[in-house]
Amino acid sequence: MPQNIRYTYQDGVARITLAQPPLNPLTVDTLREIHEHLDPFRDDPGLKLLVLAAEGKAFSTGIPPELYQPQTMAEVMYEFNSVVEHIHELMIPSLALVCGPALGGGCELALFCDLVLADETALFGVPEVKLGLFAPTGAIILPQLVGRNRAFEMMMTGEPIPAQAAAAMGLINRVETAANFEAAGEELIRKIASQSAAVLRFTRRAVDEARLLPFSRSIRHLEDIFLNQLMISDDAREGLAAFLAKRPPVWKNR
Repeated sequence: MPQNIRYTYQDGVARITLAQPPLNPLTVDTLREIHEHLDPFRDDPGLKLLVLAAEGKAFSTGIPPELYQPQTMAEVMYEFNSVVEHIHELMIPSLALVCGPALGGGCELALFCDLVLADETALFGVPEVKLGLFAPTGAIILPQLVGRNRAFEMMMTGEPIPAQAAAAMGLINRVETAANFEAAGEELIRKIASQSAAVLRFTRRAVDEARLLPFSRSIRHLEDIFLNQLMISDDAREGLAAFLAKRPPVWKNR
């Protein structure tokens, strides 16, 4: 049984909830538990969505400062990088539900998800510079989300970004009131989970692979995926047939 997280898997939705309030620190044990619960999904064709959430008034304040020591940091970085690599390699959508501060590694963990829904109390920041350090994974994801200059400002000042400003600059998807946050999160989960797992994987793969290629190569690459892989899949055929027959699709997730 995990000690630092809560975990459920139902109807194609895997949920991992950080469960060490009030700060939900990303200790080595916590990171290992997350990784261990992601590992069985490598070969699960029915997985449609990974949801990361947290108990309490903070999403996560990241790696505890006392672990930023030469004798411990290599292990911490290995475990943290294993988690974010695993989230990426699952090739299914991921959603972070963020209430309260998401700082340091907590911010990076949330932003490595494909979708981020926050409540109005959320803060996003990488304050490592104030400890005489920098945020390695932040240096990867922040420029992709908000551009080079804004990434520099976040990383070089260490100042947190409030939820509304984070949404306005494209750092996260959107902000909901605290009263509506849970319902909005469940509605987004429902909409994604109602789709074909196979088509969700094709979609995520298309977006990720295309952004790493020059346009002339990406358009041909996506043409190949669309025509020679997606269009011949069971669920693409079912989706079109259901639309033409004016009935709900019955996905096979393949």
